[in-house]
Amino acid sequence: MNAADKYQEEARNQLKAKEEELANTRNAGLLIMNTADAYQETACKQIKEKVWELEDTRKAVLVLMNAADAYEQIAKKKIKDMEEELKVIGAQKAEMDARVASLKGDYDKVKVENEKLRLEAERLIMELGVLTEAKDAAAYSCNTETPEIMKELDDLETKVEETQASMDLVKGENDKLQSGIFLRE
Repeated sequence: MNAADKYQEEARNQLKAKEEELANTRNAGLLIMNTADAYQETACKQIKEKVWELEDTRKAVLVLMNAADAYEQIAKKKIKDMEEELKVIGAQKAEMDARVASLKGDYDKVKVENEKLRLEAERLIMELGVLTEAKDAAAYSCNTETPEIMKELDDLETKVEETQASMDLVKGENDKLQSGIFLRE
């Protein structure tokens, strides 16, 4: 073999090595491209899933926002209704306060009048007691019945009856005043 054949043989071996290297590089490139395609396909699927998730989340947020708007409208209406109710209650309270003040004034007047009537009744009872004692003393001290004593006795009985009638009248007035207080309450 001569040098040209050796050179040719070596060139063939190098060419073969380069062909194998090129084939290996081509195969590696195809493998990388296939891997990139698989990765791209997986990434596209994941992106689509995320888009759907985002769309579902957006829809859920819209539902929540609509529910919040509806709740806000209901709450505003309830607040408005409660404000109106408070105004009515405030007016009723003012009326009740005025009525209580009026009834208290009436009660105080009746209480004063009742005290006056009680004092008058006590005075009449004391007078009745004096008259009764006088009648009893007169009846005891007189053994004989004279027209003057009888007349005085009749006068005393008349006074007793008048006093009793006056007491009944005072008691009736007192009862009327007290029942008037209870009717107002």
